[in-house]
Amino acid sequence: MENVISENTSPSIEPRELPSSRPDVQPFDYDLLPKTIADFVRDTAARQQCPPDFIAVTALCGLSGVLGNKAYIYPKQNDNWKIIPNLWGTIVGRPSAMKSPAMKAALEPLKAIEKGYQELHEENLKLYETDSLVNELTLKEAKKKASAAIRKNDNNKANELIADANAQAIEPPELQCIVVVDTTYEKLGVLLDQNPNGLLLTRDELPGLLSRLMKEEYQTERAFYLECFDGDGTYKFERITRKSIVIEHCTLSLIGGIQPAKLAPLIRGAVSGVSDDGLIQRLQLAVWPDDNKSWKWLDQRPDEMAYQQYDALFNALLNYKPLNKVHRYTPEAQQFFIEWMEELQHKARHEDTPPTMESYMLKLPKSISAIALIFELVGRVDDSSVTEGDLQIGTVATTMALDWADYLISHANRIFSSDVYRTVEAAKLILKQRDKLKDVFKCREIQQKGWTGLADSKTISDALDILVDYNHIVEVQTAPGTAGGRPSTSYYWVTAKEL
Repeated sequence: MENVISENTSPSIEPRELPSSRPDVQPFDYDLLPKTIADFVRDTAARQQCPPDFIAVTALCGLSGVLGNKAYIYPKQNDNWKIIPNLWGTIVGRPSAMKSPAMKAALEPLKAIEKGYQELHEENLKLYETDSLVNELTLKEAKKKASAAIRKNDNNKANELIADANAQAIEPPELQCIVVVDTTYEKLGVLLDQNPNGLLLTRDELPGLLSRLMKEEYQTERAFYLECFDGDGTYKFERITRKSIVIEHCTLSLIGGIQPAKLAPLIRGAVSGVSDDGLIQRLQLAVWPDDNKSWKWLDQRPDEMAYQQYDALFNALLNYKPLNKVHRYTPEAQQFFIEWMEELQHKARHEDTPPTMESYMLKLPKSISAIALIFELVGRVDDSSVTEGDLQIGTVATTMALDWADYLISHANRIFSSDVYRTVEAAKLILKQRDKLKDVFKCREIQQKGWTGLADSKTISDALDILVDYNHIVEVQTAPGTAGGRPSTSYYWVTAKEL
């Protein structure tokens, strides 16, 4: 058989260092947060020894869940473009990256709020049980009188008696809540109907939900979640056993964790166009910080003042009842937003911007405006004007929110490149196992090894292409013999001085 070797198999070639497995991201800066949030994040991140990004993003999503749709912002002075400040976020990290503890700490104030709702619900249930007994006796007595009226051929009187008794009947109390952990989308719809201000959906691991929504049989559910991102959409549930439910305002905030290994398949679907309706890009507050390389024993008391001030923010937004829900930028802040918006639109539409990043960037104005509104309210927690209508969002809150844009875009670039850089990581794994491979080998031989991260032929083939491009191996195509058959591809290692 004849070996067909490409021109780049010259003996003079030398391997080049493989690229970084992940693009760089902006490190978290505490100046991105108002002091009351920053102090809590700094203290918690230090004690847990986890990335502050995880706590900060969860905190913002938690605050947006409490605020819900009781306030909204018009980013333009005259246009009717309205933004509900619900936020969707995700934190990406290895299983040991402390994602769950970070989320738990950031959402701790909601536990007390939910406990208060539960206690109130139990009191209302007791009242309902008493009232139900009275209504039952009232209806029983009405039926007796109605029967007597019917015997006197006075059907109108009988109908009146029964109608009056039924009018006194009451519905069982509904449990008010903010946090939903794991539920079907139909149940989520019921809960949104019962809690019109909106909900916060939390998931320790988001891939389960996102993977399900990518399947053809769950497209109705996917459409529902897409509606919930806007925060102001209307959705109708057609129910067989009970009356239909019409949700006037589908306001849902969302936060959850994702492991890097489970991220790539989700991104691949968006990049390939298989599931490119912008669902993944709606995870606007998505962060993937660098891993903490060091750890030390640390045992110190939490900063009680920082926690109390942080807890007060949740209660302030919970009790926020503006006379006017409309919020706008001040003239100076408006100009800052306009300049940023114009720059963003140009970058998103540039020919070098990948479609997935374009989709992500074009959704940023909603999230940045929502963050600006939350920061303005946070900055006025101790100010009586926070309860007044037509609150204007100033330059401090606006510029702080705009700083989030560059930070988030850098993380989005890492996240949406994860499928490509997963291939680089696989190439590095093959290099690491070089001594366990023959001088000349085939793709299937690597697959037969069963090495972690190198299980499927597509991943291995793509990784080998990277190694060819960076001169670590040479691809050799063996032409079919006289008996026919298909050509085969083998690889051999380039011999060169150590890098």
